[in-house]
Amino acid sequence: LPRVEREHAPYGPYDEGTTINDHDAALAYVLETCGDHVLPSFAALPKDHQRLIRFTQAKIGFNHGWLVQGEAPPAALFSRFKAVIEQEGVAAPDVAFYFVHWLTDLAGAEPTPLQGSEKFVIKFPHFVLRSFIDSFPVIHQLANRTETE
Repeated sequence: LPRVEREHAPYGPYDEGTTINDHDAALAYVLETCGDHVLPSFAALPKDHQRLIRFTQAKIGFNHGWLVQGEAPPAALFSRFKAVIEQEGVAAPDVAFYFVHWLTDLAGAEPTPLQGSEKFVIKFPHFVLRSFIDSFPVIHQLANRTETE
């Protein structure tokens, strides 16, 4: 796991010397600070693809469970996500790609290489997964609409 170096401190909520334990934040830190040097495959990508990969690691403050269960108003659900979309110049296809990351992140939460993804198959009720997937078109619209439209 990366430790925040002096020249990058503070990095979000992380001070100099702090180990970044959150896997998304750790990857974002590496991509933003030294990805061109330590990840040759990332460095070889066109700049717009690099931006897209970094977007998938952004802390958007989005709670998907709140959306599908109707537990929060639009501003609480989408304001940070919408701000990142606007700051990064994210297009609708990029928002869709974020959810590919979300699905793979969830699928790998409890990896069992010899048995497949038990998280989806055994531990995640299919109706819940379906409600998450059915919500993707709503979120996809954030690229072109406000949080309350």
